[in-house]
Amino acid sequence: IHYCAADPEIISITNTIITLKSINGYEFCIDDGEWQNSNVFSGLLPNSTHKFYQRIAETDLIYASERSKELTVTTLKNETIAPYLPEVLNLSSNSVTLKDIDGYEYKMDNGEWQSSNIFTGLAPNSTHKFYQRIAETETSYASESSEALSVTTSKNTVEKPPIPEVLRKTPNSVTL
Repeated sequence: IHYCAADPEIISITNTIITLKSINGYEFCIDDGEWQNSNVFSGLLPNSTHKFYQRIAETDLIYASERSKELTVTTLKNETIAPYLPEVLNLSSNSVTLKDIDGYEYKMDNGEWQSSNIFTGLAPNSTHKFYQRIAETETSYASESSEALSVTTSKNTVEKPPIPEVLRKTPNSVTL
């Protein structure tokens, strides 16, 4: 007598644990590993893909069945917490440079996220909101945004005028 195993079903997925539907009398396998009684596979790496199989376990009366069709599942990425406020490194009348932190990305006002920590082409004496977050990686999702840091660019500076030149002098007046 040949027995056919039902195909595996997922109950839950986290970044390091995959749980298959438990079926009484079945055993479970991940990739080409050993068969186990537990339907829970833990200690997996985030964002890693695995193949799962199940079969009817051997008993005193029957041999183990052939393995089921494979079920391919990928674990979730790690969640990342929002970082603290960005820090201003340099400020001028038309640019803001934030402190650069490896693995972070930056945004001004409602703009797009960018890897550069430098924002140029700003108007003098204008106020903007700056944000930072931890960028998405192979194993982690991007974090939520930091709180907004409000920064006002400097006013334009004017050059010191040249020393006035005296054109004419009389006892009662001076013409420059």
